[in-house]
Amino acid sequence: MKCKKNESLLERVNKKYKINPNNDCWEWTGHKSGLGYGGLTFMGNKMRAHRVSYELFIGEIPTGMMVCHKCDNRICVNPFHLWIGTPADNTHDAQKKGRLPKSIHPSASHYKNGCRCDECVNINRERAAKSMSKYRLINHEKAMAVWRKHEAKRKIKRLEEKLKKSV
Repeated sequence: MKCKKNESLLERVNKKYKINPNNDCWEWTGHKSGLGYGGLTFMGNKMRAHRVSYELFIGEIPTGMMVCHKCDNRICVNPFHLWIGTPADNTHDAQKKGRLPKSIHPSASHYKNGCRCDECVNINRERAAKSMSKYRLINHEKAMAVWRKHEAKRKIKRLEEKLKKSV
């Protein structure tokens, strides 16, 4: 369904959800992203539906903050089911509700390249410099294991090169 040129964002949002009587979630019926969140395009801008709902019904989202779901339903746009939190708040909420493994690094969140502690950041930089892009570092323990493995391979390679030169 195409939107009308003079249709407001609020009118668009109000046409794109159905209320689930079992949990009071306002379930988004429009486009859904690959991660399962509702999405829409308005005046050329792509937006997540739950963030739009929060801004329309509650207020502005502070910079760097996330709009999280109390109901854990990614397509829910009910403003009473939404709350503002940091990426760490969102991760702790997911851990508390059993949606994340217990062994996740404490600083991990929704980051694409794993945790952001100094040690892991350095490992990720080294990995990028060495073009080891096939390894996606998810947590601290895995990052350290990958680093140790490749450090051992580099040492072996250096020793082999020294041996070849000495022969």
